[in-house]
Amino acid sequence: WEKLKENHNWEKVDPVDLLKVTKCEAQCWIALFHLTTTPLCRERYGLNAFRKEQLLKLRKFLTDVMLDQLPILADVRRYMDELTLLTVLENVTG
Repeated sequence: WEKLKENHNWEKVDPVDLLKVTKCEAQCWIALFHLTTTPLCRERYGLNAFRKEQLLKLRKFLTDVMLDQLPILADVRRYMDELTLLTVLENVTG
């Protein structure tokens, strides 16, 4: 197995370390945190059916192991749980 490390190179990772979040992975998760929890970002990010579907695909990766490493993601997981109950507009073209 390989992971993208801080030096922007793919490096082999021991199976024991596969669940450890790298700096690059953490930055992506923190960006998602801001997108889903900051009121200004939520207002500007128009949520439609396609975007809802794409966001919910990430829900399976928000495990307890991930939350132990990045506790702020608990808010993201809650948002996604609420999002499953939310009805949004279909995709609009034009």
